Amino acid sequence: AILGDSEGANLVFAPYVANLGDCSKQKPVLKLKLFGNRYNTFAGLHNCDKATYYFGPDYWRSDGDGWAYEYFCKDFGIMKSPIITYYKKEN
Repeated sequence: AILGDSEGANLVFAPYVANLGDCSKQKPVLKLKLFGNRYNTFAGLHNCDKATYYFGPDYWRSDGDGWAYEYFCKDFGIMKSPIITYYKKEN
C-alpha cells in the first residue's frame, strides 16, 4: 500500500494494517501491487485427482479417472473484495 509518493508498507502478513501517516495534508491515493504464483501455468493441469499432493515427476503422468481433457486450475489471488478502513487519529 502506498500513500502519495511515500515508500508504502508491505501488507504480507496478518493483521494487514499499515500506518500511512497524516492523510489530512493530501488526497489519499491507494496503490496496490499484487503477486500470484505459477501453479496454473506450470502445474499438472490435466491431473484432476484432488487427493494428489505429491508434486514429483508422476504428477504430470495422470491417467484413468485422475486425468481430464479440461484444464484443472486452482483458485488463487484476491478471493473477496478488500475492506479498507480509515482511522482518524484523535488529538
